[in-house]
Amino acid sequence: GEQIGLMEMLYVFLGSLLIWSTLGMYLNLFVPRRREIIHRYLEEGVQVLGDVYYDNPRKKCCFSRLTQCFFADYATVIYSHPDPSRLPVSNAGDQWIVQKRVRTYQLFHRERISIVVLPELPLSGQPKADIEIDVASYRKVYATSRDRIREIQYIVAFWIFFTLDGTLYLLFQMYQVNPAYEDFQLAWIISAAFVLVVVPLVAFGGNWIRWSSYKRWLTKSGRVLTDDETNRIVIPAQSTDSELAKRPGAANNSDYSAMV
Repeated sequence: GEQIGLMEMLYVFLGSLLIWSTLGMYLNLFVPRRREIIHRYLEEGVQVLGDVYYDNPRKKCCFSRLTQCFFADYATVIYSHPDPSRLPVSNAGDQWIVQKRVRTYQLFHRERISIVVLPELPLSGQPKADIEIDVASYRKVYATSRDRIREIQYIVAFWIFFTLDGTLYLLFQMYQVNPAYEDFQLAWIISAAFVLVVVPLVAFGGNWIRWSSYKRWLTKSGRVLTDDETNRIVIPAQSTDSELAKRPGAANNSDYSAMV
């Protein structure tokens, strides 16, 4: 019957190595940095008052399951600019307002709540309650999530070493067993270039770009408006209790709220 060539198997192992290395770098680069900056909100943040408006995307799209997976945990936050002295002079009586998109764990409108802003980053506002829920999910007192991350890191490390060993084993087989049918020199060049260049570039570079874009979105995205412009913002309709009950993970979010 038809046989699978060693070169084809080598491509599979190299591709798997790239995937597992990227995931491993995500767990060791993106996740710790994200947790560090979330902790900064509680330790260094300045509190201002603001409103949070949850916008249910299922009302806008017929692909409700898809929107639940990617967009349902986001809301619009509006709060007073913490340092209006840096802004250009406006009309008398105008108050500068910040509007931005944030991730939320509480799927309903909230008004006159605490918004935490990082020093020197006026567009970094996040609802304090959501930050506390986020931190509570991986603090030592709620160590289930932290332990799960560590277990995943062990699994990912195992598969990285397994795919790397498999690549070396295939190269050895191509050299010892089947040199007449497989181009060992080409396979070695491809493997070396992939392991030494492609994997570090994609795994580290991709996750660094992901982290940089996330940090910019978290701390520097948003719009600065005047009171007059704020009055023209369309407030989305409040989600009903029945709609929230259908939301996957709604019960978990309620549990987190109770813990905090």
